[in-house]
Amino acid sequence: MPAPGVTDLSELLRSMRPSLDTQNTYIYSTIPFSTAGQRSLPFIPPDLSIEALIRETEGWTLITPFSSLETHPEFFVRHDQSTGSTADGEPKARWTFECSKITLQVQSSLEAVGLTGAVCAALTPVGVSCNVVAGFYHDHVFVERGDEGKAMEALGELIKKAGGGVE
Repeated sequence: MPAPGVTDLSELLRSMRPSLDTQNTYIYSTIPFSTAGQRSLPFIPPDLSIEALIRETEGWTLITPFSSLETHPEFFVRHDQSTGSTADGEPKARWTFECSKITLQVQSSLEAVGLTGAVCAALTPVGVSCNVVAGFYHDHVFVERGDEGKAMEALGELIKKAGGGVE
């Protein structure tokens, strides 16, 4: 059964309507596995606002609002500091990379081909690093804090080249 959403690349590019989240800055962090072969979810404060959670070979990657550093200082440590552990003995989340989120407002299919590549290709010439996270309904582009303007402008140009209008 095909996944819902748009699969045609031309249509995706014309109608992606990038929306910058101006309310939040985000951080990437990682929680290493405490034992070899661990695959279970580590301790995470139940009231921690999580934008994305991804299991990798080395541990868990979290994307959370920057404000999490203030609301949960016991849970985070800078990536270049010793990791330490929480009061419960769980490893702390090592954080880095302050970023902004741009959501592509078109409902892209999980089976669509080329959208991520086109977005990355548009941002590369203007020197913007991007990390794309595909959600069920939309793609979310995380760009380094301070590069939002260049990213939005480049995405606007991509839409124009595809024959779409920029709002």
